[in-house]
Amino acid sequence: MFVSNGKEKINFDDYIGDEFGQVKRLLEDEGYKEVISYPKNSDQPEGQILEQIQPLEGEEVVPEETKVIFEISEGPETFSLNRLEGLTEEEAQEYIDDHGLTLSTTEEYSDTVDEGDIIKQSPEANEDVTAGTEVEVDVSKGPEKTTQSQTVSFDVPFEPEDDEEEQTVKVYVKDKNYSMDDVFEEDTIKEDQDYELKLAIDPDETAEYKVERDGETIKEEKVDYKEEDGD
Repeated sequence: MFVSNGKEKINFDDYIGDEFGQVKRLLEDEGYKEVISYPKNSDQPEGQILEQIQPLEGEEVVPEETKVIFEISEGPETFSLNRLEGLTEEEAQEYIDDHGLTLSTTEEYSDTVDEGDIIKQSPEANEDVTAGTEVEVDVSKGPEKTTQSQTVSFDVPFEPEDDEEEQTVKVYVKDKNYSMDDVFEEDTIKEDQDYELKLAIDPDETAEYKVERDGETIKEEKVDYKEEDGD
């Protein structure tokens, strides 16, 4: 005579690392009473099973009498990104460091945003981000500087030796357009002579000129780019 000891039991498998949605469908097809999950933030992909709460691997169970509970990943914790526009690059970097983000910067000219302040950002303010997200910002270089024209004036005294009736004057210029290797202007004078030069100077550059009279340097000067007020 055969006597049943109850419903057949099976060993419960290990599902850690598997995708919860697929496991849930599989277990439901096998007749498990209920398959539920508790989400938890983690670095693992969203939906991945992190822990088997019940039953444990290898435990003998009757599927239709067994509630299955998993802990699953809902991905990294998210938070709302602050508005960085208008901050200085240093202020933005402090926020980025405090929240485990990374900062990528590019520079561009702006007539409306002070030099060193952030013009725009990506992701935008209030978007959800996770630790490790790269935030891209454009930092103002201030108004774009252009080639500057400066005029310099000087006089060359007529000071001949002995009974010379004239002297040769050579002017050399180094600026955006000219090199000191070439004579910019050559003149013969018989009296004191006034000169005026227009120099083209690029931002952060320096122009210079030199004046020779009968082969002797009598004047040499450097001319800096003039920063506008507020630069």
